[in-house]
Amino acid sequence: MPYPSIIYGTNKTLDLYKEHIGGEKKGETPRWTLKNCDFLESGLTAGTGVQVFLLTESKVDDLQIALQTALVKYIGDAKKSGKHIVTQRLLPSFEDVQLRQALQNVKETFSEGRKKIVLLLLATSSKPSYQSFKDLADREFGLHALCITKGKVFNANDGSIFKTIDQYLGNVMMKVNLKCEGINHSAGDSVANFKQSLQNRLKDTMVLGADVTHPSLISIENCPSIASLVGSVDSQGGKFLGSMRLQNPDRTDREIIQDIESMVVERLRAYYDYVLTPKNIVKPKPREKLPAKMMYYRDGVSEGQFGKVVREEVDAIKRAFEKVKKEKKWKENMQLTSIVVTKRHHTRFYPTRPEDMEGKGKNCKPGTVVDTSVTSPYFKEFFLQSHSGLQGTTKPAHYFVIQDDADWDVAELATFVRHPPTNLRVFAANTHSRPTSYPTPTSAQAAAYPTPRPPTTQTDSANAAESTSVPSSTATRTSSTNSTRREPI
Repeated sequence: MPYPSIIYGTNKTLDLYKEHIGGEKKGETPRWTLKNCDFLESGLTAGTGVQVFLLTESKVDDLQIALQTALVKYIGDAKKSGKHIVTQRLLPSFEDVQLRQALQNVKETFSEGRKKIVLLLLATSSKPSYQSFKDLADREFGLHALCITKGKVFNANDGSIFKTIDQYLGNVMMKVNLKCEGINHSAGDSVANFKQSLQNRLKDTMVLGADVTHPSLISIENCPSIASLVGSVDSQGGKFLGSMRLQNPDRTDREIIQDIESMVVERLRAYYDYVLTPKNIVKPKPREKLPAKMMYYRDGVSEGQFGKVVREEVDAIKRAFEKVKKEKKWKENMQLTSIVVTKRHHTRFYPTRPEDMEGKGKNCKPGTVVDTSVTSPYFKEFFLQSHSGLQGTTKPAHYFVIQDDADWDVAELATFVRHPPTNLRVFAANTHSRPTSYPTPTSAQAAAYPTPRPPTTQTDSANAAESTSVPSSTATRTSSTNSTRREPI
């Protein structure tokens, strides 16, 4: 499939197909930078700004100035520069006691309408410090938090700040913008043709993604698994709000989401109430519509569990829609398409022609789709390799359609001629400037176990799980290896 165009604010577009297929970057890995680009949506209302609290063990005035400049450049224009503030907070160490006190002070600090971001500067990569900091900020104080290391910012020889710091801080600002409820970019086939854009394809369509995170070996005994669900609310597919629940530890099939119906109800209500008009107008109006189509990506289940997903999860989604439909007095029906996405398989693809090879590993180019020969003639399925491999042989993602009310053709699903825009979703990951291996909502994991602490009570999106984005990294899954034998659903 051809690479799409990346759409930024102020009508700025990057034509990846032209650059990497017929242009000066022919044959290179598809990636892009934020040079001369504005975010698609800043997420800030008129007259508001961002206040970054930089937690560090020593004064770093150069970094403070660089962060201030980056905020003005990416999150607001020069006229709003006075609304963005970066303050340093010196800590003797990053132990739990000092971090808790610092975060408590940040929580109590009056920000004059600014959105608070806490940034921890670590000397080196420290998993215990990172885990403790994120756990306290996210779960105890409810603050948006980020971590960076000095090795990415300062030269180890003379301690000076890197000259290329702008590019690194641009990536940091992508995460800051998302935490400010903004959207970094979107994707589309053709810049000139709106019908091929992601915005048009997601019109009246809600994208759901679900996964289950299981406790690690170092977690306390009887820790329950955590089921998470994210759902899109905007027309760009760049903003996802989330819900999560604790799974019943007494059930043997912990991979099947037990309380998905109530989570989908929350996501549908958020979709219905989401304000599509600009935030700076006097009287913003909610959407007040339910989706005509729904795309459900499910991660982490083996082939032997497909039937259970259909009987329990897919049916629960339909019940949730009917419940909200009755509640909102909505008359239209919804078409549901459900796809299970897995990477626990042994299928690999190798290009046979030099012009089809990409990178040093000579892997298939991103956008490679296989929907014949190695796929079933009885079910809708395909393999999509949407990312570039950094090392070794690239593993494609396997997409298996378990529910399709719209009766899409496999080729249409794979090549995103119509809904759902699978390949566009991997280019629309809002924390990356390169395509990812999974669609953004599929790789959503709302929570993990950062430290072996006792879990809290059942949590929902109203008080703990709301977020504007989800990480696009692919974590270790618990699904079993796909077998060669397929049983009917």
